[in-house]
Amino acid sequence: MIRPRALLVDLDNTLVDRDAAMAAWLGSLVRGADLPALLLADAGGYGPKEAFFRAVGAAAGLSAARVRSAFFVDFPEHFVLRPDAAALLAGFDGPKVVVTNGWRRLQRAKLARVGLLDRVDHVLVSEEVGVEKPHPAIFHAALACAGCTAAEALMVGDHPVADIAGARGVGIPAVFVRSRWFAPPADVPAIDHLTELRW
Repeated sequence: MIRPRALLVDLDNTLVDRDAAMAAWLGSLVRGADLPALLLADAGGYGPKEAFFRAVGAAAGLSAARVRSAFFVDFPEHFVLRPDAAALLAGFDGPKVVVTNGWRRLQRAKLARVGLLDRVDHVLVSEEVGVEKPHPAIFHAALACAGCTAAEALMVGDHPVADIAGARGVGIPAVFVRSRWFAPPADVPAIDHLTELRW
């Protein structure tokens, strides 16, 4: 793989282990027996949010509104930066741009919690940009931040549509990070660890 001039990287289940953070947060609220079903309901962040809050509330004896509030306040505190993410970012000397879908408040809290704001050059959160991945506009905005063309960048993420198809749709090469939730696209390089990236 040719070394890109700029690195565009997803946040959840790419730079941070969202599944582990979710398991830890849920474990602070509900009995262990409820965890597997609730993790499935969360679906790596892609499950229906309000239904998920209701399910957690039912298991924890809390209102859905209370769970929703705790989600924004307490959930980010369970995040840590993946060690392979720290190594990847430290070893790449070009522009680094986080491109993430989600609520501004939540995503910014995660970024601050794990110290990513000091490790990357730009952050694009879908709520701030006004469109979500895979919309082309958020990738064009990332390229503008990085100051490079699509062919000079590389997108790294765990979602086959939002990250991979979205990036490739505007001409950005992509690498898929495997997780429990999605099968890798057939025609895209797939990795288990970010340190597998070689250029």
